[in-house]
Amino acid sequence: MQQKIELQEFSIKLTNLYPRLRIWTDGRVYEIKELVGQKNSLKFYIYPEDHNPPHFHVISQNGDVDVSFKIEDGKFLRGKAKRKFDLKKIQYFYDQYRPELQSKWNAFQKN
Repeated sequence: MQQKIELQEFSIKLTNLYPRLRIWTDGRVYEIKELVGQKNSLKFYIYPEDHNPPHFHVISQNGDVDVSFKIEDGKFLRGKAKRKFDLKKIQYFYDQYRPELQSKWNAFQKN
């Protein structure tokens, strides 16, 4: 029973430090994120209660892409993308889905 209470206390502390992380009852840690789209091997995510400016993340299955872009204007914020072609796919996705990205961002922010 003591171990369960300690896990609950740790879970609360972890969530306070890292709002996107949660702990399963068996102790495994997982991250809360919303998949907002996919284009080939690229996955587009928004994380709840993420820092400003409003942005989205793009991660590839093979690890070649791990970047973030501002939702407001699609400008690059940080990360790495090895191929220009991937950046073109990201720009295309952004151009098509900017309103949805903004809507998801707004829904995830605390009121």
